Amino acid sequence: MNYLIEKMLNGDWASLSQCKVDLGEVLGQQFILSIAKVAPAYSDSSHHVYKLVLRDVFGHSRKVVIKFTSQKMIAKNQFWQRYNQIFAHNFPEYLLDSHWLFEFYNAREPIRTPEVLLKVWSKESRAGFLMVSWEEGVKLKQVTPYHLAQVGEYLSSLQRVKTIELEEFDLNSWRQRMQYAIEASDISQAAQARLISQLMESDFSELSYCIVDLRWDQFICQPESQRLVMLDLDAMAIMPSHFNWALLEIWLTPQQCANIQSACSREMPDLSGSRELWRWLIWYLELFGVQPLDKVLMAPISFGR
Repeated sequence: MNYLIEKMLNGDWASLSQCKVDLGEVLGQQFILSIAKVAPAYSDSSHHVYKLVLRDVFGHSRKVVIKFTSQKMIAKNQFWQRYNQIFAHNFPEYLLDSHWLFEFYNAREPIRTPEVLLKVWSKESRAGFLMVSWEEGVKLKQVTPYHLAQVGEYLSSLQRVKTIELEEFDLNSWRQRMQYAIEASDISQAAQARLISQLMESDFSELSYCIVDLRWDQFICQPESQRLVMLDLDAMAIMPSHFNWALLEIWLTPQQCANIQSACSREMPDLSGSRELWRWLIWYLELFGVQPLDKVLMAPISFGR
């Protein structure tokens, strides 16, 4: 399937329309009825997204999405450079080589994620793509308590999971990479010392799977059931569970955080000893855009002290 990658690298994707392609064991021979490039959500987007309509040998049609990227595209993106440094993931090759990740996230309740149909990575071109199911839904126009309850329960379900990957996670190495990033960031030496102290002295024994860039624009909603579908799972990482809740404090309003807390099936972690550290990380990764660090640090406190 490397010829598909070459077509996308060369910008010749439109020529794939009306072509027959072999998409491996799961999908087999497929005829591409149509292919259209989806406009990027951000000016610095690290992926090219395509919507395809396929037809199999039995005449059945289905809609799918291809998310294409390359090491060259990632090298231009500051978020992914910093993400790779802190989590040692080598994105995007890491994602395309991790067969269990999407299946794992789709097994959580109550939020749906797309089904992964195909993953292709070319070591020669240093590029690849994910092919996932097309999910029907609409953009969120208004966030309701029911939507918030789904987010809270989903994050709680991630923290209940125990896997070999969690057991083998090297917390000390992660701390060292975080310290390097703190010392390299444009903040005062006094601030660096506080952050490193929180990093090294906090009890981070509870680890969790985290979706680093969780935002409402990652979701669509199924109109009748109001069930959320999370479309983007690229920035996944293992780290202390505190991050999930520290992120909510920046992402959501205090009232929305209260709604989530009332719906959660587990106790919130104590953020008092590490809140500044997590808010620095959110600022450093520019998860909510470029903004002054003080603005992120002064956001309302919603969980614990």
